[in-house]
Amino acid sequence: GHLVTLEREAVAAEMAAQNWEASPHKSKIESRVGEAGDLLAALASEGASFDLVFLDVDKPGYFSLYQTIMDTGLLRVGGL
Repeated sequence: GHLVTLEREAVAAEMAAQNWEASPHKSKIESRVGEAGDLLAALASEGASFDLVFLDVDKPGYFSLYQTIMDTGLLRVGGL
């Protein structure tokens, strides 16, 4: 498996990377920094798809990101 995290702030991504540095699974984790909508669009254009998507965003931005995930095929059929 592979895990992709999206962080708006570089400092949050750096903190997360420090936490998984000692994990035997660190090579399976990719962190991207930027605005979620742009990052999701980039993942979709790369042909990425996922079995599980967890959104932890501000409420006003939630629905548009949900639509992006659903409309671009980022969430696989049967995914959560």
